[in-house]
Amino acid sequence: MFGNRGGIPDDRGADACIAGLSRVKASAERHGVTVCVELLNSKVDHKDYMGDRTPWAVKVMQGVNSPRVKVLYDLYHSVTEGEDTAAILPQIAASLGHVQVADAPGRGEPGTGQIDWNDKLAQLRASGYAGVIGVECHPTKASTAEALEYFVTLCSQPSG
Repeated sequence: MFGNRGGIPDDRGADACIAGLSRVKASAERHGVTVCVELLNSKVDHKDYMGDRTPWAVKVMQGVNSPRVKVLYDLYHSVTEGEDTAAILPQIAASLGHVQVADAPGRGEPGTGQIDWNDKLAQLRASGYAGVIGVECHPTKASTAEALEYFVTLCSQPSG
């Protein structure tokens, strides 16, 4: 987690995150472990959270400069913050260590809210991201298995 602002300006917060992550990067590199720091929205779910904008997080990743320190990018949080994912994803693909999804509003499974998942998954593919996509949601379907089956089917469709 990047932590809360607590009145700290974004540039000082970025410097502090770079310093802290730089202290662990050599160990992560030596042991082959990837440290992922999560972006969260500060508009709805995590008031005052410092890492609420993707360009800010990428600036931190560039400052740390390690293949073992990456962004955990959650499409729900990005959309809730009002980010333009089509513009952001191609610029940040190299900084992504993991992607999580849930629909907005409400954090239901993909397909229960307003996000066009065919579009978002196509954007992810086009960005070059080929890593893991995790579903972190509050299932609304009859069962968690049904919700996950739906998302697996959605991810298996070729991009159009």
